[in-house]
Amino acid sequence: RNIVSIEPEFVDATFLYVIPTITVNYNAGATTLSAGEISNRVKTAVNNFETTDLSVFDKKFRESTFVRKVTEADVSIVSTLSTYRMMKRFTPNTGTATTYNFAFNNGIHHPHTGHLGAINSSSFTFQSQESYLDDDGDGNIRIYYLGDNNIRQYLSNVAGTVNYATGLITLNNVNITSSSDIEITAKPNINDLESVRNNIILISGTSISVVN
Repeated sequence: RNIVSIEPEFVDATFLYVIPTITVNYNAGATTLSAGEISNRVKTAVNNFETTDLSVFDKKFRESTFVRKVTEADVSIVSTLSTYRMMKRFTPNTGTATTYNFAFNNGIHHPHTGHLGAINSSSFTFQSQESYLDDDGDGNIRIYYLGDNNIRQYLSNVAGTVNYATGLITLNNVNITSSSDIEITAKPNINDLESVRNNIILISGTSISVVN
């Protein structure tokens, strides 16, 4: 038996963004640098980590390596505490009802049925309202806007689904009428994140606090 032909198929890379919130504790007596200068060194360490440990196919986000490299940014840093969110970014097909699928390919933190706050998003226009996404804790994606006193008013309670175990989010026939790129964020179930198939992990929106 012989192979008759091979037809390669090229697909675009997809991106999973990690959003770290970092608090570093440093010993002011061990350095002449200011807190701002320590923050800049941490920022450089994060950028270097993205370049050397991520940014290409099959590179996984390892929390232990990330924390070590942040801590090594300056000799005065004595400890590092970090939390993370995952983010997918997409450009909507405005004015047309469209189904979207977002594969985080990593579990989403959902400790029990009914747990709220697993899913969040940036704003977009839906039914003439500045709207957002969240989940109901039972696997349903909802669309809401902020009414009086910032109380959430829901325009759709079944706009899509979320599989907390696999990290797959689906929006079903949603007509987004106006928006720039939309960001959907979720807290990972574990902080070591996998990169599968054509997915590349990057870092975005790092928040850094420096504490003496």
